[in-house]
Amino acid sequence: ALMLFAKIYADQSVDTAATDGKKILVNENFLNSLKSSQQNALLLHEVLHMALLHVTRRGQRDPYIWNIAADIVVNDLMSQKYHFQKKIEKYF
Repeated sequence: ALMLFAKIYADQSVDTAATDGKKILVNENFLNSLKSSQQNALLLHEVLHMALLHVTRRGQRDPYIWNIAADIVVNDLMSQKYHFQKKIEKYF
């Protein structure tokens, strides 16, 4: 549902994708090089950063270190969801 309200903009100045907390910026060349499932994962990653308010909660912390820590949180959430879905699929 969060993805429905996300504003996504093409931006060649980013290598892959990024968020400023309000919008998602994507490098179109990179996005188009991905499979559909990978595109979905990339956009979900950025939406989770937005949902968890990672940009606004950073405060005066070091942006580089904060981004690494925030990526660990987001990737862990995505990994948990993936493993949960795989367990459910075994039964269907």
